[in-house]
Amino acid sequence: MVMPSDPPTEFFHLLKSSELPQLRSMLAILQQDIEKRQNAIKEDATKLRDCLEFDATFVTEEVLRSSVQVELESSIFTGPNNKRPKSCWLSPDPTKHTDTCAKPLSQFPNVKRLMGYLKDKKIMASDIDSCYATTVTSTMRGINLHQEDLQNICQDSPTCMVTIGAPRTVEFTVNKADNNNDVLTSFNTSDGSLIVVKPGCQSYFKHRVVSLKEDKTRSSTPGSTFILYFRKLSQPHFIPDDIPIAEASTGSSSQTIESVIVLAGDSHFTKLKPELLGKNKFKV
Repeated sequence: MVMPSDPPTEFFHLLKSSELPQLRSMLAILQQDIEKRQNAIKEDATKLRDCLEFDATFVTEEVLRSSVQVELESSIFTGPNNKRPKSCWLSPDPTKHTDTCAKPLSQFPNVKRLMGYLKDKKIMASDIDSCYATTVTSTMRGINLHQEDLQNICQDSPTCMVTIGAPRTVEFTVNKADNNNDVLTSFNTSDGSLIVVKPGCQSYFKHRVVSLKEDKTRSSTPGSTFILYFRKLSQPHFIPDDIPIAEASTGSSSQTIESVIVLAGDSHFTKLKPELLGKNKFKV
């Protein structure tokens, strides 16, 4: 949790050097600003409640939870602390993730079982196809405040965060330039807990996993924690460059027929650039 900092020394100097009318004016401005910020926080908190679902005991099968943990510890998060990866994609196509650890999802049958369990229990998650696994040990600082990887995940599907292993605290804050990272809500996750970030909400908020140094309630908790982010990967949007130009006969002469590209479907607006769509194309 972000702790309030002490007011700057210049602020106290300003107060001491100001006359009573000036102080009253500053107080009125501060009160208005405080009220405005409090209202904004309330609105953001309401939106966040509509965007999140929390189930403290979602994965009730103890054997499944322990099997997933053993599988991750033995296949990915193994070896010395300074050499083991901190995160890894488990994907149907690992070649899509060239800048990080990535392995075929098919090599992790228990993670696939957990994904199937999730898809059966949560209808909105029926199309998830990948898992981004992260680990936090008792010697690590936690996971810093961050936003979802919006470029690689489908915005029409949820992000489902499953905790495996030792309990942790997960905090959410709004994603705004003028935000002071005020915590809007937090969840005390445990082995098998689920947090669902509903479709379209990933861009509004950031979250983090609190370190054990900060989280005094869990300072004596032993063991590792695995946060599994189940998602649907976004599909690439592209226009092929090798469309052939055909010639059609019209009586005694031939006429060149220009290539026509038709875009259809429900492509997300951030994937299409209007200034490029019309380049070297003809209206039909």
